[in-house]
Amino acid sequence: MPLHFCGYLPKRVTARPPDYDLPGVQEIASVSNCIAKGVEIDVWRLNELGFLNDVGLAESFVPQTCATEFDVYGYRLLDERFKKGSAEAWTVPQLGCAPPGAEFERLGFDAVSKFPSNFFECSPLSCNGAARVVRANAYCLLDSLEEAVVAAKDFSAGPWEPGTYYIAEVLRRRRRTSR
Repeated sequence: MPLHFCGYLPKRVTARPPDYDLPGVQEIASVSNCIAKGVEIDVWRLNELGFLNDVGLAESFVPQTCATEFDVYGYRLLDERFKKGSAEAWTVPQLGCAPPGAEFERLGFDAVSKFPSNFFECSPLSCNGAARVVRANAYCLLDSLEEAVVAAKDFSAGPWEPGTYYIAEVLRRRRRTSR
């Protein structure tokens, strides 16, 4: 099951909200912007999947006055998607993204919904608290691709957010300073 690099996004460092009873979760690093918020980016700057093609461009959107409050994430997507509990092949668009360097580390895998005309929307692990019933890691992600496939099948079958689900490997540039 090949993963294809699809771009970068700067997102605010997001600790687990105090009212979220998610065992073992310390931080939210989901693809979705529901809880782990990104910065405002003109839509025309984003590729067709809603990411930026270059890490330098991603960095340029982070306000310098609060740069330590943000991390740059990278995303690899699986060439399968999940509808109503079943997997189907999906052709990942050719995006021309600069691949991440060795300074990026894998945090885990997310299962995230997407409607055909929109960018990625909901990560049930964090948005709907699925991490209460599906064992998530400290970043509210799944540790293996196999776990993400099972979750994406389950999420797409309901009763979570409706839509087609995609699997993203979530990478983050290693932090240079402690927070």
